[in-house]
Amino acid sequence: MNSVDLIKKIGWTEWLVKTNYSFLSGASHPIDLIHRFEMENYQAYAINDYDGVYALARCHLEQIKSGAKGKLIHSSELRIRHNKEEPLLLQDSLVVLPKNKCGYKTLNQIINASRKTENKETSLCLEDFKDFSTKDLICLQPMRGRLRKGSASSFYKELKELFSDYYLCVSRHLHPAEDYWIKEQLKLSKDLNIGVLYSQDVFMHHPSQKALSDILHCIRTNKNIFNNSEHFFPNAERYPHSLEAIAKIYSELPDFEKTLLLSKELNEQVDFSFHELKYQYPKEMIPEGFTAQSYLAHLCWQAAKERFGINITEKMRQILHKELDMIDHLGFADYFLTVWDIVRWARSQGILCQGRGSAANSSVCFVLGVTSVDPNHFDLLFERFMSKERGDPPDIDVDFEHERREEVIQYIYRHYGKKRAAMVANVIRFRRKGALRAVGKALGIQEDMLSSASKLYSSKAFRGKSSEDIINDLVVDPQDYFGSTKRDLEQRSYRKNESEARGIDRQIANKGTLSSYYNSSQYETQKAKQNSSRHHPKARNNTASFAEEINEQDQELLKIFSQKQIPPENLYKHWQEMSEKIITFPRHLGLHSGGFIIAEHTIDELCPTEPASKENRYVVQWSKDDIEGLNFFKIDVLALGMLTAVRKSFDLIKKHYNRDFQLYSIPQEDPSTYSMIQKANTVGVFQIESRAQMSMLPRLKPKTFYDLVIEVAIIRPGPIQGGIIHPFLRRREGLEPVVYPDERLRNILSRTLGVIIFQEQAMRIAMEVGDFSAAEANQLRKNIGAWSMPSNNKDLKIILEKLARGMKRNNLSEEFTQQLVQQMKGFAEYGFPESHAISFAYIAYASSFLKCHYPAAFFCSVLNSQPMGFYSPHALLQAAQRDGCKIFAISLQHSFYDHSLEAIKGKEPPLYGIRLGFRLVKGLSKTAVEKIIEAREKNGAFKDFEDFLSRCPLYRDELTALAATNCFQIFGMDRRQALWLAEALPIKAFIEQPEKDLKWAKEASFDRLQRDFASFQTSLGEHPCQLLKKQNWPFPIELPKIIASNNFNKLINNQVFYGFGMVLVRQAPPSAKGMVFVTLEDEYGFINLALAPPIYQKYFRLVENHAFVCFRGKLQKQGESHSVLIKELISPKIHDNLFSLQQSRAEKTSENIQLKSKLEKTKSWIHQQKVKIKNLRELSKSRNYQ
Repeated sequence: MNSVDLIKKIGWTEWLVKTNYSFLSGASHPIDLIHRFEMENYQAYAINDYDGVYALARCHLEQIKSGAKGKLIHSSELRIRHNKEEPLLLQDSLVVLPKNKCGYKTLNQIINASRKTENKETSLCLEDFKDFSTKDLICLQPMRGRLRKGSASSFYKELKELFSDYYLCVSRHLHPAEDYWIKEQLKLSKDLNIGVLYSQDVFMHHPSQKALSDILHCIRTNKNIFNNSEHFFPNAERYPHSLEAIAKIYSELPDFEKTLLLSKELNEQVDFSFHELKYQYPKEMIPEGFTAQSYLAHLCWQAAKERFGINITEKMRQILHKELDMIDHLGFADYFLTVWDIVRWARSQGILCQGRGSAANSSVCFVLGVTSVDPNHFDLLFERFMSKERGDPPDIDVDFEHERREEVIQYIYRHYGKKRAAMVANVIRFRRKGALRAVGKALGIQEDMLSSASKLYSSKAFRGKSSEDIINDLVVDPQDYFGSTKRDLEQRSYRKNESEARGIDRQIANKGTLSSYYNSSQYETQKAKQNSSRHHPKARNNTASFAEEINEQDQELLKIFSQKQIPPENLYKHWQEMSEKIITFPRHLGLHSGGFIIAEHTIDELCPTEPASKENRYVVQWSKDDIEGLNFFKIDVLALGMLTAVRKSFDLIKKHYNRDFQLYSIPQEDPSTYSMIQKANTVGVFQIESRAQMSMLPRLKPKTFYDLVIEVAIIRPGPIQGGIIHPFLRRREGLEPVVYPDERLRNILSRTLGVIIFQEQAMRIAMEVGDFSAAEANQLRKNIGAWSMPSNNKDLKIILEKLARGMKRNNLSEEFTQQLVQQMKGFAEYGFPESHAISFAYIAYASSFLKCHYPAAFFCSVLNSQPMGFYSPHALLQAAQRDGCKIFAISLQHSFYDHSLEAIKGKEPPLYGIRLGFRLVKGLSKTAVEKIIEAREKNGAFKDFEDFLSRCPLYRDELTALAATNCFQIFGMDRRQALWLAEALPIKAFIEQPEKDLKWAKEASFDRLQRDFASFQTSLGEHPCQLLKKQNWPFPIELPKIIASNNFNKLINNQVFYGFGMVLVRQAPPSAKGMVFVTLEDEYGFINLALAPPIYQKYFRLVENHAFVCFRGKLQKQGESHSVLIKELISPKIHDNLFSLQQSRAEKTSENIQLKSKLEKTKSWIHQQKVKIKNLRELSKSRNYQ
C-alpha cells in the first residue's frame, strides 16, 4: 500500500494548530482553519493556542454550525522553564491535551497557575506541574529547531516522568537544516523510548497568509520587517496540506506507518467534548424548606402584594403563573434568584439600579424589583425574553450607578468567591484605524505618516472608508488635509537621521532592498523584482534636493538610503492589503462591560480564569458570544452615569428641599415636564439631549410616557434606514392617514401608527405573516444583534431571504417587504427593542422631571457625575444659567471637591445656586482638596495668602493649579501675581528675600477667558462668543450681518444668512450618508449645522481644528425645530491659536511681556537659591558632628 493510501486509510490528525486567538501569533481565524481541515478530510485537529483555551468555544460552535465531521481536540500550548532563572528557548513549551472531563479541569487549573498576576507574560517551571495530577493528560513536545544544548537528555527525561503520556511532535517545513534536526530528534526519541508524532505545526490556513504572519510577528515584538526577518517563518509551509502532500513530506521518515497508527491511537484516547460541560447556578441562598422554584414563587407573590396590595388583578395572576411555570419548566429559577439577590443587596446599600433590555418584558422581573416598568401596561412580548421552544438562557441586564458599580462587583466576588465568579472577556480586535497604524509601523512607515493616517481616519469625512481610500488620499493627493504638500509628507516620512541611515546600510548589505522581503514573502515576486531598482515615482524629485543637504562623503550612503527609504510602488499596496486583512483579528483580551458568570461549582470546571488588569477582578477566557453559544447563564452588571446623577439629585433635594424621591415615586405624566421636553430644553437629560433628539422633540411633541418611548427609539439606524420617520411624523400631525400594510398587522402596529419602530414588532410580523416560529423569530433577532461580526453576515442574509419568501406567500406587498428587510439591516447597526426603549424612557422622564422642577440640583448632580453624557461641563453650566441657575465661582472658603448647592442670599423661600467644586481644576488632586477642606473646617476661613500657605502645605504644581483659577483674588491678589508667588514659594521657605513692589497690569478679558478654560474648563464671565464679538472679532464679515440663535424665529424657511458660534460637538452618524453635523453654541443657545460631504471636505480644517466657526448657510425650519445647511465656512483673518480654548494664549502686549520678564527673573533667582541650598546640604553631610 502506498503512503497516500495508507494515510487515507488510517487518517491524519493535526496535533499543533494556532488560531489568531494566540494573539498576534496565529494568522487565521478559527472558522477558516476548520473549513480547511474539513476540505482536506482531516480525521482530527487539536487547537492549542498559547496559554489558554481562547478559541475552543468558538471552534466548538463553528463545528456544530457547519456540521464538521473532523474531531476537535481541546488543548493548549504552555510555556515552561527548567527553572525561573533560565530564559525561554524554542522548545520550552508543552502542548497539554485532556483525555476526559477531569483532565480538562486539570488543564484549566494549570493555565490558572500560569496566570497568577495581571502580567500577560506567562510561564511555568517543571516543578509547578508536580502540584497537579497528570494521569488524565497527554503531553506533546513541539520539536522546533535543534535540540537544547547540554541538558537536553535530562530535560526530556524529567518530562517523561511527569507525564505518563509524553510524545515528541516532529515537523518538516522544507528548511535547509531541518533534516539534521529531525535526525537528532528521532535519535533522542529512540534513546529515551519516547513516542513520535508528525505535525505541520499549523499557524495559518493558507500559504497566502504568510506575509500577514510576518506582520503579526512584527506587531507582537514591536519591530519592523527590516530588523526582524530572521525570526519569521522561513517559508509558508505552516498550513494544513493535502493528505497527498503530507504523505510525500513524511513518508521518507522512518516508521511512517507506525507513527500514523500511534497518532490514531492517541486520537481515540482523547474522549472529551464541550457537550459535556454542564453549567449550574448557585443554590446556597435558598432557605431551608424551599426549592429554588418554590422560593422564587414565594418571593414573587409576596412582592406582588407589596406592589399592588391585595387587589392583584386576575390578568396579573395569570401572567405570573404563566411565567413561573415556564421558569420551572426550563429550570431557570436559580438564575432569577441570583439576579434578585444582587439587586436586593445593591438597594440595601442605597445604590440606584434598574434592569433593562429584554428583562423588561418579564412580570416576574418587575414584581421582584429588578425592572421598573410593568410590561403588561405596554403589552410587551414575553417571548422576546424567554420561551419553551427556544430553551436558551434569558439575558438580564441591570444598570447600576457608574460610580458605585465596583461595590456591586466586589460583593459578587465576596459572596460567591473568586473561584466561582468571574467576569466575561471582551476580545479586543483590530479596527481600521489601529490596523493602519500597526501594519504601517511593521512595514517601516515613519511615525508622522502613521499619525496623519490615524488623524485622517478619525475625521468625519473618512469614517467608514477602506484602508485603500485613506492611504491613497494620504499619498496621492497633492495637498493633504493637514496643510502639507505630498512632497513635504514624503520627505518627512522617509528621511531619517544619519545614524539610522548607517543602520540601514548594514541591514541592506545583509538582506538587500525592500523588494527582497516581498520576494521571500511570495508577494508579487516577479513584479517586485522588476520594481526593485525603481524609486517611488512621486518621490523621485526629492532625492536631488535631499542630496544637496548631505556632504559628499555621504553620497554613497544616500544611494542605499534611497533604495530602502523610498520603497517600491507596491509598498502602499501591501499597507492597504495587510491593513484590511488584519481587521477583526484579536489583539488582546479585555473585560466585558459588565458580564458575569457565577457557578455552583468552581469556574475552572468550565474555563480558565486570569486576573484582569483592574485590581481584584478575574476574567474567563471566553467572550459574551462564546458564553451565550454554550448556553451558560450570564448576568450583566452594567454602569450608567445618569443613575449616579439621579441618585445624587435625590440626595440634594432631600437635603435642601426636604423632598424624598425614589425612581418609582416621581410624579408621572407631569405637564410641566412634557412642556419643557417639547421645547427641546433637554441639555443633560438622559437619551434625549443629542442634536438629533433635540431636533426631533419639537416635531414629535411628546405628551405621554409612550411618546417618550418612541422618541428614545426613533432616532436610530433601524427606523432611519427603514424610512419611517417622516411617515410617522406626518401621521402623528394628521397630515396623512394611518394605513396598515395588511389588516393582520393592525394590532402589532397600531401604537406606532402603522410603521415599524421596534425590534419586537419585526419579530411579531415575522411570526404573523412570514411563517416564522417563535424560535425562528428569536434567531432573526440574534442574527440582527450579531450583524457586526463578518461571520454572521451570511446568516442574516439567509434568514432575511426566508422572511421575504414567507411574506410573499402571505400576499404582503413587495414594497413593504423590502422596507422591512432594509429596516432589519438598520436594526443590526443599532436598534432599540421596545422593552429597552421603555426602560430608558423611564430614566429619561425621571431626569427630565428633575431638570424641570429642581434645575440647580439636577445640573449640580450631572456635573458631579462627569464624565458622562453628551456635553462638556462648560455647555452644562451655560444651559444651567439659561434655566435661571446662579453659578458661584470656585472659592477657597466655600467650595468642596464636588459641586454643591448654596443658598442665594436674600431669597425666601430659599433659592439655591451651584457653587463650583475643585473637581473642575486641572492638576489639583483630591488629596490636596481634602487638605484645604480639613484646614477650613478645623480653624475656620482663611485670613490671607500666608494663612492659607501655613495651614495647607501643598506641592508647587497644586498651588499653581489653584492660582490659575483666580481663587486667591479674595485676598486682593491678581491671578498673575498669585502664579508668580506660587513659582517662588519652594525657595521662600528657606531663604529670606525682601518683597518687591511689583505692579500688575489688569488682565485682558480674552486672556482671562482662555486662562479660565485652561484651568477649569469654563468661564463665568461673558460668553466666549459675546467676548469675541466685542473685542477680537477675527472674521471678514461685518458683525451686523451675523444672526444670533435667538433670532432664528424671525427668519423664513430656506433663508440664507451668516451665523457664528463655538463648536461643542462634531458628529458623522453611519446612517447619514456622509453628512457631518456640528453643534455650535452662541450666547443665546444652540445652532445645528449640517455639512454635505463636498462642503465638509472643502472646509475640513476649519471644522476639525477651530473652536469657533463663522458660516453662511440656509435655514431649514421644521415646525419649531431649526437647522442650517451650510453653504460656506468663513476663514478667519488671523491663523494662530486664537480659536483654541483648551490652552491659554498669551498675547504679545507690553503687560504680558513684562510679566514674562518677571517670571524669567524669578525662575533664575529660584535656580540660584536651589544651588545654594544644595551646596549647604552637601557641606553639612561632609562635617563630623561626633
